[in-house]
Amino acid sequence: MGALLCLLILVNGIFCGANDLETRLKKLKSVVREQVMNTKEHKDRLAILERNVSALVLENSGIDLERLPLNSKIDPVSNQAGRQGAVTVTGDRSKRASGEVVAFHAYHGSSHPYSNHEIFTFDRVTVNQRGYTTDDGIFDVPEAGVYVFTWTVAVPASGEKIVTELVVHGSVKGILTSDPDHSLTGGSGVHPATAFVVTQVDAGDNVFIRVRNLSGGSGTVLSDDNNVRTSFSGWRLI
Repeated sequence: MGALLCLLILVNGIFCGANDLETRLKKLKSVVREQVMNTKEHKDRLAILERNVSALVLENSGIDLERLPLNSKIDPVSNQAGRQGAVTVTGDRSKRASGEVVAFHAYHGSSHPYSNHEIFTFDRVTVNQRGYTTDDGIFDVPEAGVYVFTWTVAVPASGEKIVTELVVHGSVKGILTSDPDHSLTGGSGVHPATAFVVTQVDAGDNVFIRVRNLSGGSGTVLSDDNNVRTSFSGWRLI
């Protein structure tokens, strides 16, 4: 009888232990699920913070948010945007965003005679954010980059056809022909011509407009404050 009682007590203890173990397992599973949910919530919050930081970096770096690809990612540490071939916010872009621009615009205050291969010397300057000199008509590039250059040349109705060229560090980058209408049919006979050039230049390069060819060997370009201005402009694009 005593042995049977001991056996019943042992069996009861085993069942109680099993029930206790099952309860603990359920509690453990509940804790694990809670931790998983907390981890997911933290990841979501971290993703939101990263996007906010990236937006602030872009806002202060000069990058146009609307022009970025939809799946672009920004590294807030290195200021990189994009997928493969990421675009880095360079020093030049930062300088331009802060207002340190390079640009000039100059023109002839009056008509001026020129000969073949002579450099134009534009004597009136309205904008000169570093680089242009009126004495010799040369723009000395202060910083490397991609630049836009444009020039306009007009000749009198009784003048000669003139071909001009944009010279960058000794290399011709653009050519422009301006000619009059000697017949004076349907107008004043003055036909201004304009050219644009986009080119890469290096710091220290010399840029100027030069006579390439004058049909008579010499001639006059027309410029005044009432009808037309013979002019030269340039600015850094990027």
